[in-house]
Amino acid sequence: MLETDPVTIALVDGDWSFSNGLVLLAAGLDAVVIGAETRMRLVYGEWILNRRVGVRWFANDLVPPVSAILGERYNEVRLRSELRGAILRTPSIVEILRLQTVFDVATRTATVTWSARSEFGDTDLNVLEIAP
Repeated sequence: MLETDPVTIALVDGDWSFSNGLVLLAAGLDAVVIGAETRMRLVYGEWILNRRVGVRWFANDLVPPVSAILGERYNEVRLRSELRGAILRTPSIVEILRLQTVFDVATRTATVTWSARSEFGDTDLNVLEIAP
């Protein structure tokens, strides 16, 4: 790993990855993808170290109901704007190549298909399902 590489905890099915009792790390393009997807899943106000980051998925003490993605009438423009911001705030991402959202009103599940250009190259096409 280069010291300029973003480094994060490696995830397998959304959970920390271990080998011989040690937490595995991801670097470079893999870390960029993990970082972007973590930011897209993070609920605004959830992280105790900075309650002003995350996606406004739900109304809470920092997000009025009218600004929440889930809980008000579905607004694709708002969803795409929130996700675009989350992706672009990921260290090393320089532009979004593709961002498509599909929202299932019955299950309140968002499916996000995305790819981005980073300092380490282009990500593959990623599909992320976000459910309450």
